[in-house]
Amino acid sequence: MRRTWQGSAGAVTVECRGGSISLEGAQPNSGWSIEIDRSGPEEVQVDFESNDGDRRTRVQAECVGGTPRFEVDTGD
Repeated sequence: MRRTWQGSAGAVTVECRGGSISLEGAQPNSGWSIEIDRSGPEEVQVDFESNDGDRRTRVQAECVGGTPRFEVDTGD
């Protein structure tokens, strides 16, 4: 199953195949950059940072019952 998270920082698309997760794509919005920390198979983690360095968003995903589950930390 494939799912996409979208937020002010950008988008992350992941896919679960059985118990494994893989990063299918990550795209920052204008004014943001990304760093891919983990791309699977147990977890995906993508960090977004605003170009001015003032804002950060971490998107993590894992497979739960064959379905991607996202957890997002905006640093608030």
